[in-house]
Amino acid sequence: MRTRFKRKMIALRAGMYLLGLGCVCYFAYHAVTGTYGLRSGKEMQDRIAELQLQAEALSQQQQYLEKQVRLMSDGSMEADMLDERARKLLAVSREDEIVIYLD
Repeated sequence: MRTRFKRKMIALRAGMYLLGLGCVCYFAYHAVTGTYGLRSGKEMQDRIAELQLQAEALSQQQQYLEKQVRLMSDGSMEADMLDERARKLLAVSREDEIVIYLD
């Protein structure tokens, strides 16, 4: 009888160790590859850098557009700028002119 009890204890002890090892492996795997794991942290940092570059480009475009609005709205619109805008919006030019749009 004593031998059976000892075998059960050894099997139970081995099972507990395997269960503990399985839990550690499970949590270690998800700590590396999970939604908030190490790999996703790197991907998030890359995405943040990409979005910062995009925000910087949009900021420059906004500054350019604000400058254009200031030139048009404060009453001091330059004659060549007015001429350029009219030609672009109306698609009109004289017969002896060649118009090249760079936009």
